[in-house]
This record gives sequence, structure tokens and C-alpha cells, in this order.
Amino acid sequence: MFECLTIIQFICLAEAESVSFHPSTIISTAEVRLDEAELMIILGTDNLATLDPNRMDRACAGENCVAYYRRCDTQPARIRCTYALFGREQVPAFELSAPDAVRYARAERQIRVASGSGAWVPLAAFDRTRETGWPFCRPGGGRAPRCPEGVH
Repeated sequence: MFECLTIIQFICLAEAESVSFHPSTIISTAEVRLDEAELMIILGTDNLATLDPNRMDRACAGENCVAYYRRCDTQPARIRCTYALFGREQVPAFELSAPDAVRYARAERQIRVASGSGAWVPLAAFDRTRETGWPFCRPGGGRAPRCPEGVH
């Protein structure tokens, strides 16, 4: 059975070796050490981007789903994936990195993400990776594509 040892914003961790917080006026983060993996959670930022839910994938645990975008950078010495989630006031984002696929998968099994209903969705369910640009949209003006009706 999965139990949360620590909850940081919208992320539940089954274990953590260490947690450190880095406040700033531009971007505030929490950095978590999980065995040989590292998780960086953006707690707050001055970047008020809007995401287009129609250009995002869905990760589910039963009927509980989270709209997300995942982009990975795999280099010989490190796997690093950045995630952006839809449906919250500020675009929540986090990054998970590990030296190899085995340790990345081990870290994924220790992480759950809160759905809109409050249920926990395993990070391993966030399995689609996109190689195209971020799914930003613009409610009013700007260079990004226009947001769908009702997205602000």
C-alpha cells in the first residue's frame, strides 16, 4: 500500500532522503532527494502562463485524471523529464531526474500527483512524452495560439 510520507503542494512522496526549500520573488522551489533521483517542484513563479488543455495528455487512476504535458531530455549520464499540469490557478510544474531508466522508474513509483478530485494519480501513469513545444495558449494577446473558449 502506498502511503504519503510528505506532501508538497500537489505531490505526495512515499519517501524522501532530504527536502530543501528555496524561496525567491521570481521562482520558488522545493528540491527533494529520492535515493539517487532528484525532484524539483516549482512552488511559485512570476510566470503566469496559460496551458491549452486540448493539447495535453491525461494520466488516470480509475476515474481520477490529471491533464499534463511531459517533455524529457535523455542524455547518457542523466534522464530528466519536466511536467506541467493543467487545472490549477498557477501552472504547476516539476522536474524529475535520475542517472538511468531503472532509477528513474524507481523514483516514479515513489511519487503521486493530486487530481482535481483530490485522489492520487501515480507518476508512472504520466507515460506520454511530447517532443513538440509547450502547450501554452494566450487568453488575450501574445505570440502563443489563442486559448480555447473558457480557458483563462
